[in-house]
Formats: sequence, structure tokens, C-alpha cells
Amino acid sequence: MAMSEHTDSGRQGAVNEQRGISEALLQTEIRFWRDMIVSCRDTEPPDCLDRMHQALALAETRLVQLVGKRKSNVVHIHAARGGVK
Repeated sequence: MAMSEHTDSGRQGAVNEQRGISEALLQTEIRFWRDMIVSCRDTEPPDCLDRMHQALALAETRLVQLVGKRKSNVVHIHAARGGVK
């Protein structure tokens, strides 16, 4: 990953936390896009479905980043308390 990409993703994570984007909200968004894709796959043009898939992938990526950051913070707190050797 390029340094600028890493910095940008770190900034995005901070912005997401400030805006109050939660795990539950992202899971709801993921369910929404999955349902939309299934319900529209026979009626919408391919470019529309592609954008839906991109939105779904973005929400999934943001969830992974959010959960990963939380797990990382827990490990650091645990280590600071002497729990990791």
C-alpha cells in the first residue's frame, strides 16, 4: 500500500468516527445493497448494478476497517496493561 493511501485511509477512519459511523449502521447499509442487488438484477441495466456492487464493496470495506481498528485498539490496551508478552 502506498504511503498516501495509508494516510488517506487513516484520515478516513478518523472522519468516520467523528461522524458516528457505527458497525450497526454499516451492517444495515450492507444488507440494503445486497437486497437491492437481488431485487433489481433482472430489471436494472448492468451499469446500475455495477454501481450497486461498488457501493456494497465500499460499505463492506469500511466495516472491515472499523472492526479491525477496534480489535487493534483492544490489543494495544491489553498490552499496555501487561496482558501480552
